[in-house]
Amino acid sequence: MTNKIKYNLKNVHIARQTYSEGSYSYDTPVRLPGAVSLSLDAEGETSPFYADGIVYFRSVSNNGYSGDLEIALIPDWFREQILLETKDSNGVLIETNDSEIVPFALLFEFDGDVKSIRHVMYNCSASRPSIESSTKEETIEPGTETLSLTADPRDGWMAEHLLNSGMAVNHNDYRALNACVKNGAVECAKLLLKRGADFEGYLAWNERHDRRSAPEGVIEELTEYAQTLSQQATATQAQGWSGPTMEMSL
Repeated sequence: MTNKIKYNLKNVHIARQTYSEGSYSYDTPVRLPGAVSLSLDAEGETSPFYADGIVYFRSVSNNGYSGDLEIALIPDWFREQILLETKDSNGVLIETNDSEIVPFALLFEFDGDVKSIRHVMYNCSASRPSIESSTKEETIEPGTETLSLTADPRDGWMAEHLLNSGMAVNHNDYRALNACVKNGAVECAKLLLKRGADFEGYLAWNERHDRRSAPEGVIEELTEYAQTLSQQATATQAQGWSGPTMEMSL
């Protein structure tokens, strides 16, 4: 039997996301207690194509989700590990103005009338919550805190989908390759190189236009891959040559 309804948000967990050697990995999920509500709106656009006086075809883009997670109180570990606040010797949490975004997976569950419904959102990020409260009146009404969340498609998956769907590659336009390199999307970058992007040309372009560091190991892995592609191309050309050979001496 399938569910007819769903209700009761529960079992919210966070798993910190890391990227290394062309693949994503996740820490053991940690429970985020006190979940009150979750609202995530789909991000994307529809693009109609008209022919014969009607909508002949419609494409739909998937740009992930954005929304809010309301919880009773954000725990210190989340502020330290995800929001990158630091705790001093007195136990005071301190925000910094140069904290990087820490991606994570968001896991949560709904009850259903027949069975539970579980979700995982990858490549999430959270912004700092607002600070608010109110005075106590005749009864105590607990306050809550809200995290603004985004769940973006992972760079490699989206680019791979576009490339495999026939997206044209301009061999001398290094901006797409640069976006893959600087975001650690190695598999995406490899697809661009396989489709003809010039890696040596990109390295020279990068020195002139964008000298930000790539994640550790990315340049080395792509250099090795570009060399392998070059060797394969050379071997293919040699196999395809069926004419006579000629030796020359000076």
